[in-house]
This record gives sequence, structure tokens and C-alpha cells, in this order.
Amino acid sequence: MLLNQKYKILYVAVPKTGTTSIQHWLLAEKVGFKKGCHDVDAKKIMLKEHITALKAKELLGEDYYNQLEVIAFIRHPFSRLVS
Repeated sequence: MLLNQKYKILYVAVPKTGTTSIQHWLLAEKVGFKKGCHDVDAKKIMLKEHITALKAKELLGEDYYNQLEVIAFIRHPFSRLVS
């Protein structure tokens, strides 16, 4: 899970959707995405890689979470079934 506090974007990593490649790209572009520990409303929040959006909402607090644009990539269900 990556957070960009400047642009208020949360990237939720969904397993089996190329999350490692996407995360490497977002971190390499130097656009402000960070993973791991974040300072949110004067408290330190640890966002692990594959936590759910619901768990992130719980950790970040509903008010802060509702200000974020949350993005994720998913696989087509048929594609996942076939592979």
C-alpha cells in the first residue's frame, strides 16, 4: 500500500495483479508515493503492503481516508480463473 500525502492518493495493492511492478514504478517516478510508515494527523501510521482498504480506513481514520482518492487494479475474473 502506497500513500501520496501531497496529492491525497492511496494505492491499494491487490494480490496477483502486478502490484510489485506498479509499486516499483510509482516509487521510481518520484511523485511523492511512500510505503511503510506515514505521519497522519500527528500520529505515525504503518501501512503494510497487502492490507485491505477497510483496514487502511480503520488505521488512517475515517475523516482522513474520506479525503483520499483510492486507486487499485484488479484482474478480470475470467482471466484469473483461467490462470
